[in-house]
Amino acid sequence: MKKEALKLSNIKADLKRMADFYMSNRVDFRLTYIVPIAIIAVMLGILTKRVWVGLLIFSLSSIELIRFARDLKAHRNTMRMISAAIDRGDISISVETLSHIAREVIYEPNTASYGNPSYGDETKTVTFFYFEGGGSWRVPSVEKHYSWSQDYYMSQSGLENTSTQGEQFFFICLQGYYDIAYIYPCDRFELGDLKTGREDGAESVK
Repeated sequence: MKKEALKLSNIKADLKRMADFYMSNRVDFRLTYIVPIAIIAVMLGILTKRVWVGLLIFSLSSIELIRFARDLKAHRNTMRMISAAIDRGDISISVETLSHIAREVIYEPNTASYGNPSYGDETKTVTFFYFEGGGSWRVPSVEKHYSWSQDYYMSQSGLENTSTQGEQFFFICLQGYYDIAYIYPCDRFELGDLKTGREDGAESVK
């Protein structure tokens, strides 16, 4: 099978996609009620011709708006950090052997709202790739993996169905931020000028 060379631009795009994935988990829930409250506030302000009525209703979502703005700022900083880290080569690359794939129901709390830490908490079923070295990778809910590839782009189910126990993957993550990571099958991709740590994946280097 012909292998496709991994480029830093490809890795940067995938790591940014992971950052977007975790960001969406933080803000999607809040948007479902911030936007309706804002619309209701504007309509009431117009219908009653009293600005203070709209402002009063809108103030109900002010705490979440502040949190939303804070998260957006943090996300922009993360994106800049990823770009700078990739340009410097500050990424961890190792070769990992797949142990198994598991679908698990996890409890994922949303950001606490109005002093109630359980408000908006939910469970969801997610897929994890577990590796013999002890690491794991949470598969993001994206339409296509490796969408930049001409030959090896695939759906989430495609990645799961074509991955087998004992298969080796390049595990690439942003140093210090191991949630922001992506995996690449070694039988489909090659690193080119990039370098890894030891082949057993026990050590990662730039």
